[in-house]
Amino acid sequence: MKQLFTPAIALMNRLTYPRKFVLISLLLVAPLALALTLLILSIDSGVEVARLELQGNAYLRPLRKLMEHALKDKMLANEYLFGNTALHEALIDNQAQIERDFQELRAVDQQFGADLQTTAQLQSLEASWNDLKSNVLNSSIRGSADLHTKLIADARALISLVGDTSHLILDPNLDSYYAMDAVLLKLPGICWPRCGSSAIKCWIKRKRRSLLKIRHV
Repeated sequence: MKQLFTPAIALMNRLTYPRKFVLISLLLVAPLALALTLLILSIDSGVEVARLELQGNAYLRPLRKLMEHALKDKMLANEYLFGNTALHEALIDNQAQIERDFQELRAVDQQFGADLQTTAQLQSLEASWNDLKSNVLNSSIRGSADLHTKLIADARALISLVGDTSHLILDPNLDSYYAMDAVLLKLPGICWPRCGSSAIKCWIKRKRRSLLKIRHV
């Protein structure tokens, strides 16, 4: 054991007292400096994650509204194309609301698109919307379904991308993780089948009306 400390003892014997105090001080301060540096890096990392989460939350607000209005547009379009022409004005109003949702999304993307890497996906979503808006009123039931499926799939892809790049999906707190899981994954998955069931109801109603007309004839 004595041999282990022999080099240190020899070094201390050659140093003057001021240099000994300096060396001892450095040996004490070095671990503290290292621990402080690691603490600052950890705090900075937490601040960066919180900043990205705030950006993701701000991005998801208009995106959630767009998703709701897109699903509503699909239901209105189904009714309209099945023959309920009274819904034409409601359909046009809902499309105007979707345009306002896109305006909000563009404004948010200008602020946070670089950090969240969402600009390309937003452009793809806008292209799907422009295609739908131009063709849905003159399309068939199947064509409308395909156009809306593409739009909603692109919206869900953008939601997932925001969740990934903002680290919302990786939230370490259990309670807030389940909230993010519901917003990013569960709710979009629930709404889409409900929209599909609405289309089936429209088809059933149309068939019933056709049968009633046949019976009256």
